[in-house]
Amino acid sequence: MSNKQHGHPPKKSVIAATLFPRITSFSSLTQCLQLLILGFILAPLYSHATPDSSINLSLEEQEWLALHPVVSIAYDGYFPPYSFLDNDKSIDGFSPELFGIISKKLGVEFSPYAKTQWKELYEDAKQHKVDIVATMVERDERNTWFKFSDPYIRKSLVIITRDDNTEIDSKFDLKYKKVALVSDYQYAKRITKEFPTIQPLKVDTMLDALNAVSVGDADAAVSFIGAGHYYRTKYLISNLKYAAIYDSNGSPESIAVRKDWPLLSSILTKALRSIPEDQLQALRSKWLPIDYLQANRQVRLSPDERAWADAHPTIKLGVDPEFAPFEFFEDGQYKGLASDYISLLNRRLNLNLEVIPDLSWAEVTEKAKNKQLDVMPAVGMTEERKKFF
Repeated sequence: MSNKQHGHPPKKSVIAATLFPRITSFSSLTQCLQLLILGFILAPLYSHATPDSSINLSLEEQEWLALHPVVSIAYDGYFPPYSFLDNDKSIDGFSPELFGIISKKLGVEFSPYAKTQWKELYEDAKQHKVDIVATMVERDERNTWFKFSDPYIRKSLVIITRDDNTEIDSKFDLKYKKVALVSDYQYAKRITKEFPTIQPLKVDTMLDALNAVSVGDADAAVSFIGAGHYYRTKYLISNLKYAAIYDSNGSPESIAVRKDWPLLSSILTKALRSIPEDQLQALRSKWLPIDYLQANRQVRLSPDERAWADAHPTIKLGVDPEFAPFEFFEDGQYKGLASDYISLLNRRLNLNLEVIPDLSWAEVTEKAKNKQLDVMPAVGMTEERKKFF
């Protein structure tokens, strides 16, 4: 008779067959239990927050995020105000706060990497010991190891002088001046190449450069405006100003992603583009100086106009040396209302309108007729002059 007919409980093998119909042996049962345990282990990986629907991720990108709920990220701990170590040795700044926003949008955790010295974290990132680097300038040689997002930090390179300095209104005024430059900074080499007549004062840190200007050991320093503002504020260096813009778009920073994770690069670019402009502006206002926009308030030229200006690095001015108060020379310096406008044009247009000295007005008009001078800033228009100008 069957067990069922006698009311006895079914044998264990029957129970197993009922729960797992395909199991036909003890080894099969063991495999199934292993799969169940694996499922419990993997379940948390799929319980992360759902990415923001406004980001418009592809199915493949969504699947990638589901499989990578934690991504390691390296921050340069000595790159204020973009990323730096605070008094508690925790990472702070513009980039960490931005990644807090991205983390919520994507539903992933960005785990800070322990190393914060640039040389160390950069080498580790090349070896995939860390997944992404928060700030990196894209260069050809770096494309061997990294995929880059859209640039998200655009750093203006500015000239910083003492408040009482009236001689430097544009980068072209750096000629023959003593300029404090941080030895290891890439743009220091660029500046000495573009202006070989400057007197470079090599220093170890940006704080050293600003102190040199503050106490009069240097005429100017060149700095990214965010870093300059950070050190001026933190160390209460109050007698400095932004005198001019050296480069309004120097070395834009992107997110660098390990080369074998191209999907993450596209995901981060989409996340950056999805952040509302007002939210980004609030973040910039918090971390970047208030006069950031004022210092960057240049006239935007068309591509053709900018190309023309770049092709004419020096524009020769002919001035009337005895036309006060409009223009005149005083102790060898160009002065007057016209000179103020010329200084303003140099700053706003990033031009080099250069006065040619030691010419009488008769010589100026004659050279201008012969196209040996380019501009006469304060001249009355007559029918005769219309033939030439």
